[in-house]
Formats: sequence, C-alpha cells, structure tokens
Amino acid sequence: MALACSLALGCVTAAAEECGPVPLPGAAGPYDYVDSKYSWNLNDINLNHWVPAQRELKDNRIQWALYQMNYLLIRVPNHYPALFELGRIQQQYPGIVYNPALAGKDEVLEFPPTPECYFNRAFRYRPNDATLRMLYGMYFHKTGKLKDALAEYRRAESMDSESSEIQYNLGLLYFDLKDYESSRQHAQKAYALGYPLAGLRNKLTAAGQWPASGG
Repeated sequence: MALACSLALGCVTAAAEECGPVPLPGAAGPYDYVDSKYSWNLNDINLNHWVPAQRELKDNRIQWALYQMNYLLIRVPNHYPALFELGRIQQQYPGIVYNPALAGKDEVLEFPPTPECYFNRAFRYRPNDATLRMLYGMYFHKTGKLKDALAEYRRAESMDSESSEIQYNLGLLYFDLKDYESSRQHAQKAYALGYPLAGLRNKLTAAGQWPASGG
C-alpha cells in the first residue's frame, strides 16, 4: 500500500527532463554493472553506498537512502538492484525524489533526481541492454502504469526473446491486465526457459487458467 507522501518527505511530480551528460563531469566512472573489469570499483561502491542505502531503507530513512542511490547511479548508471529499488520506493512513496536538504546535504544537483532520469541515463549508457528495459517495465508495473509497463516489457522482449525473466514479467503483467491467455503463453515460455519461481503459475491456477495437466 502506498503511504501518504508530502513535500516534507521530498515528493514532487516526477518528470523526465534534461538528465545530464553521461559521464557526469567531475564524477568517477561510469562503471558498467555487468562488466567484470569494473569488479573492484563495483565492490567498493556497493560496500560504501549500496549497503548503506539498503540499511537506510530498512530503517525507513528514505531521503538518506536516496542520497546513497543518487551517488551510486551517477557512477554506475546501469546498477540493476538500485534501479529495481526505485520502483519499490515509488510504490510506497509516490512522487518522492532525492532532496539533499532533507538528507542533511548541501550538494547542488546536476539533473532532476527522478526515476525517469536515472533510467534515461542508464539507457544512454547501455542502449541495447534488455535487462534495463525490463527493469523500466517493472518500475511502471509497480507504480500502476500498466500500458507503459507493457511497452517496456515488449521492447525488452524484442531485444532478448529467450529471457525467462522477461517472459515471466510479461506473464505477470498480462495477468494483471486480465488477459489470461497471453499471461499463460508467456508463463509457459518462461517455465520452458527454466524460470524457477511458481508464483505466476499459482496465480493462473487459482484463476482457473492453468491446464490441469500442468502443461
């Protein structure tokens, strides 16, 4: 359930605006989240910023977590876990963005710290990354923008049609859209590709939309 959000928490109407150059002048990086040659940099950044961000989220110190994530995503634009977390945060606090003053910081931001901007920067850094497109779809899915989610999931599928995770998320979205036939088709493909979680199959079974034979 989304919690009430206010200006005191740092909530604004999120909009994709000018999101700054990649790399951002004066900032280290960018470091590719999936390139092993950056493993030392990623380990250091994760230890000093992603681990603290998770701790702040657990303690419900959202602005302090967003401070850590802003630092992280400037330097690792395609940091999958941080981008995924943006959707979870927006699900709880619709419209919240990083506000330095609310985290006790005096930094001047170089671009609007909206989820749309972080994804915009990730896409410019790695334009052909199907996982990034899937994560953007998941962000829209979590925030109730189902048509936008479908567009991004389809774009991800066009980049990698054999990803079990993309197929699974498409199945979940079609289930939420009550298009059970499409949901079942994507679920069956996801499981044929080895997707391990039974959640979607259980949903379809409970709705009477899964073959009795289990196929």
